[in-house]
Amino acid sequence: MTAVDRMELRIRAGSILLEALLALIVVVSITVGFSSYRQSPGEERTARRTAPWVYVAALLFMSRRRWRQRIVIGPAGVRWRRSENDEGRGLTWSEVEEFFILGPEEFELRGAGRSILFTPSFGGLPEARAQVSRALGDLRHRLRDRALREGELHFRMPALRWKAHALYLVALLVLTGLSAAGVVHFLRRDAADAPLLVLVVAFGVWLVWKLRRLASGMGTIVTLYRDGILVRRLDGSRKIGWSTVTAAEWNEKGELEIVLEGGKRVPLPRQLGNLTLLEGFIDEARTGPTSS
Repeated sequence: MTAVDRMELRIRAGSILLEALLALIVVVSITVGFSSYRQSPGEERTARRTAPWVYVAALLFMSRRRWRQRIVIGPAGVRWRRSENDEGRGLTWSEVEEFFILGPEEFELRGAGRSILFTPSFGGLPEARAQVSRALGDLRHRLRDRALREGELHFRMPALRWKAHALYLVALLVLTGLSAAGVVHFLRRDAADAPLLVLVVAFGVWLVWKLRRLASGMGTIVTLYRDGILVRRLDGSRKIGWSTVTAAEWNEKGELEIVLEGGKRVPLPRQLGNLTLLEGFIDEARTGPTSS
């Protein structure tokens, strides 16, 4: 395993100032809204005098529970701490099983039933990602060993599957509600409103289709077998034999696309765990006698 220098990430000063400003906006908005009701002058003065103390309490809470957080990267692994003296939770490098790229800087490590999320609130994320990537140089070999033992290898999305199911449910409810509203409107009003009704329903169908695609992608699970690859989404699954795969390429969205015979492409979300390793496994499997 590649040696890793110790590195400590803390909440950026810019993030602290932004969150403090947002807290001030929230407190002021609540105070103004509360004062807008018909109240006695005494109640209004009390609300205005209380607001600064509420804001101070909010700052104290965030300084203790939020702004003192840190992530420590070291030779043994990575550890998230609530404060300098907090033990927090950690992962050794050998425990890390999944590496998720969630955005230009944001990423997540998961393994042994625990996870550590590197959010843009922390400074030094590019250097941290480089450190983590070097430390996980043996992850490929560990995944290969697991595939040989179990005969399959899973690549999952981050902790979004329950959100995907919720979004899918919202899409169905929206479509049902629009359909019911459209039918009731058509029955109760003159047929002259039909063009407007068609426009509303068309927009609803477009919105539901977008929500459906988003939810389906959030629930993606990819499984490698010796004879092929299975791509499962919330709205269905597809088994692809290695003999039909011609390449694995990256697109402009950062997604990995499985290119099939005839030019058809099957995109995989960029948030999929260990996605860069998956590309290598696909290339090996389609050119070799076995799938890893």
